[in-house]
Amino acid sequence: MNKQNKNINTGSFWDIRYPIENINYKDVEFLVENKPDSEGNISDIKDYFFEKKDDSIKRKIMDLGGGLSLASERCRRIYPNGEFYSLDISKNAYQICLNSFKNITPILSDMENIPFEDKYFDCIFCIQSIEHCNDIEKVLFEINRTLKDNGDFLLTFPYKWEATYDHNYLLDDFFVENVLSNYFEIKEYKDSYQYRSKFVHCKKKEI
Repeated sequence: MNKQNKNINTGSFWDIRYPIENINYKDVEFLVENKPDSEGNISDIKDYFFEKKDDSIKRKIMDLGGGLSLASERCRRIYPNGEFYSLDISKNAYQICLNSFKNITPILSDMENIPFEDKYFDCIFCIQSIEHCNDIEKVLFEINRTLKDNGDFLLTFPYKWEATYDHNYLLDDFFVENVLSNYFEIKEYKDSYQYRSKFVHCKKKEI
């Protein structure tokens, strides 16, 4: 697991990717319905929500690095009884979520500082985002802290992609076996449906 020295993943950097002045909110709905392989691909995590679909429990779910919150909305439509939150560093992404998805609570924050109390969430998922963070150990600590006992962490990450440009980390087997495993019990580790990526299903571990 390698890390590059310069982090360009500021809120203003990601605001450029989500130019709110050009957003047509009908287009956001179109993406949710018709572009499942675009940003917010939930192929690896959707089974978790299908399994919970008929439960009466109102689980609290966090989408970490949620961007436009497409993944949050796709998961919510599978599991409508969930209480969904989507955290992103971009003010534009926050506003787009606020204007587009009335059943998702947007959170404006970086991943290193999740603004919730200990043991708040039943599940946190992070889709192709953790490699952009500045301090991955702090992010993992925060995920562990805010998950309930026996809570689930669902992660996909680009496997052995170079730490360059906006990817702060090159993530590989070492990351899973020697870093992620310090914070979580690894229940499943396999190839992702997404290109050159991996999927990990974790359970909270006491640290």
